[in-house]
Amino acid sequence: MHRIQRTTVAVQTTDLLMPVDFPLAAYEAVHLKVAPHRAASEQIYNQFAGGWNAITYRYNAFAEYDDHFSESIGTYGAAPPAEERYRQERDLFGFFSSGFSTFEAFFYAAFAAGAFLQPGKFPIGRPEDQRNISAGTTLRAYRTAFPAAPLITALDATVQDPAYRELRDIRNVLSHRSAPGRTIHVALGGEPAPNQWKLDNINLDKNTTVTRRHRACSAFTDVMNAFRSFVDAQF
Repeated sequence: MHRIQRTTVAVQTTDLLMPVDFPLAAYEAVHLKVAPHRAASEQIYNQFAGGWNAITYRYNAFAEYDDHFSESIGTYGAAPPAEERYRQERDLFGFFSSGFSTFEAFFYAAFAAGAFLQPGKFPIGRPEDQRNISAGTTLRAYRTAFPAAPLITALDATVQDPAYRELRDIRNVLSHRSAPGRTIHVALGGEPAPNQWKLDNINLDKNTTVTRRHRACSAFTDVMNAFRSFVDAQF
C-alpha cells in the first residue's frame, strides 16, 4: 500500500490495523456490548460475529482497491496497455464490490443484534431467513420493533445516501451485466475533455475512487455511530 494511513491499534475481532478513517471507537464499543450475549444464543451470536468481522475485511479491501486504482491511473492514465487496463478494471470491480459489501455486512450484523432483543421480529435461525436479510429488511425490522429509536432515521438516511446507492448500482452492473468500455479524449490544442468510463460517464482520473470512498466512509461512520448509540441504550 502506498497512501493508506492505518490505526496503531488493531481491532479486537480480526486483529487488523484499519485505515484511520474507519470508525474504530464505535465498532469496538458495539462489539463489547453485544459479545456478552453470546451465552444467550450461540446461533445468533455466530451470525452477528460473521457480519461484524466481515466489516473489517471489506472496509480494508475498499481502501486497498482505491489505493491500487489511484496509483495506476495516476501513473498510466486511462488508456494503458492491456495488462494494466485489466488491473485497473479488477480494482474498480473490487472497489465497488467491497464498498457495497461493507454496508451489507453492517446491515446483516445489525439485524442479528436485533435478534438478541426481539427474536420474533428479527428471524435469523434458518438459512432462508439469513438469505432474506438486506438493508431493506433490516430497516423494516427495526422500524417495527423499535419505532421510536433514532437509529431508524440513520438507517433510512444510509439507504437513501447517494454514495451508498452508487456503490450498490455500479456493483450490480459489474457483477451481473458488464465490463464497461472507456471514452478516451485526445487534446487537439487546449485542455482535453475528461476520459470517462462508459458507466454513468464516470470520469477516470486520480480522484475517481478517492472521492467516492471519502463520501461512502462518511456515510458509514454516521450509521455506525448511530448504531453504537442504539446498542448503548438497549444492551
